[in-house]
Amino acid sequence: MGLRGVGLNRVDAARTPWLRGDSNAWHGHIQAEDDDQEIEPSAEDVAAAAGTPRAGSVSPLQLPAPPQGSFVADRGRPGARWLGAAASALAVVAVSGGIVAVAGQGARPAHRTRIDGMVAFPGGGRILLSDAEGQEWLGADGKTAAVGAGFTGVSLADHGRSLLAWRPTRNPDAIPPCAGCSADVDYYALTLNGTGRRLVLRAEPTTKRGNQVTHLDVQVSPGGSTLGYIRRVDRPSGRALSSQLWTLNLATGARADLGPLPSGALFAWQDSSTIVAQSRDLRSLVSINVRTGGRSQLISLSSPALVRAFERARPGAGRPTSITPLGASQAAARPVLAVDLTAPARNGTAINDAIALLTGASVTAYAAGGPRAYQSLTWGPDGYFAILTTTSPSGCPPLNGAAYVGNSRARHLARVPITGKNLIVGGGPVGAAFSPSGRYLAVDYQGLVTFTLTPTISSLTAGTGYPAHLRATTSDYGKALQGWARR
Repeated sequence: MGLRGVGLNRVDAARTPWLRGDSNAWHGHIQAEDDDQEIEPSAEDVAAAAGTPRAGSVSPLQLPAPPQGSFVADRGRPGARWLGAAASALAVVAVSGGIVAVAGQGARPAHRTRIDGMVAFPGGGRILLSDAEGQEWLGADGKTAAVGAGFTGVSLADHGRSLLAWRPTRNPDAIPPCAGCSADVDYYALTLNGTGRRLVLRAEPTTKRGNQVTHLDVQVSPGGSTLGYIRRVDRPSGRALSSQLWTLNLATGARADLGPLPSGALFAWQDSSTIVAQSRDLRSLVSINVRTGGRSQLISLSSPALVRAFERARPGAGRPTSITPLGASQAAARPVLAVDLTAPARNGTAINDAIALLTGASVTAYAAGGPRAYQSLTWGPDGYFAILTTTSPSGCPPLNGAAYVGNSRARHLARVPITGKNLIVGGGPVGAAFSPSGRYLAVDYQGLVTFTLTPTISSLTAGTGYPAHLRATTSDYGKALQGWARR
């Protein structure tokens, strides 16, 4: 299976290891629980995204270099890390006449500032970074501001308008399954400034029989009104008893049980009222109405259009054998759903992976990165998306790979140019984020963040890729890129 996308509205933090949970009381309404940390959220004033700057109008940005041996966040559950090599250069990035350049040497300064006084990047907003020491905002002047103190992870939600944070649960009735670990995590809603902390999804108690309940694949809906998650229940032995899809209204606290999902199945929001989930055999997708609970088949691998698109993208790979929803772009009047299609390689040691965009009856598939490359997808504004590739085995740090940009209104991809430094000091790409205006793209090469302009839709339509004068260069920072917020 290909790597899942790192979307702004999903929390991959609760996806990977299947922790153990409980079998009783998995139907009906659950009352929202109080917590001594709960604070009413303050009103949030989200600034409009800035447009593309005039040539020469942007002052250089000073990006601090990372400490030696800094950890880079994995896109798995909180706490999962791999050690990424880090450089100690101080990079200066300037945008002038459509060129992104880098220069400079030095030690990492302690640049700190107030969140409300941060300098916006070209394209608007600020960038969210994280490592084992915590999360922080990065401004265009290189100054940083800590956010989400006390949490083990923070993700952007509602297209970069708010935050969803998590930490090991403080529920004393949720008993950890092992020494030194946590039974589950508690989820909180925050403003972008880290204020208005509000407990929205608390870990559930361990049952008297020792069964444990865990909340997996927690995702915020487009529009930010609802949480979707899998409520999984396991015996103490680890054997699954149930796996149910639930939603939580963030305004009222009301929860709804939308019925069973196969153990290990994945889902994604298509729009604010529809969830798309895998079938038991992973060969079809089911559309679920979150208001009524009604279900209908959306598409299956027997679709001739899907098969043709996969065979064009992966000639000789045969027919796809599994389909996974990755998320939808909300740019058009009708959402464009991205899915991952896979087929086993003939030698059995790898997979053939393609990402397909479903627009009504039309299917367009991409196989970036060459044969047997794993792919992940990140949606951006106005139908833009980034595809990151790696040939490293699943679960391993991507030591090689590339980043590509596309748009749902164009058929071609453009490969993001690099200096080669990322392959020497960092590694393959592990994350990407678009500016709120969609005009700029940041790619995380395991702590080395690359900034570049995005190609125009006309150039993607023509297949001309990146013009020669657009250069993407890397600033050595050492923290994992989490997203690009609107302010």
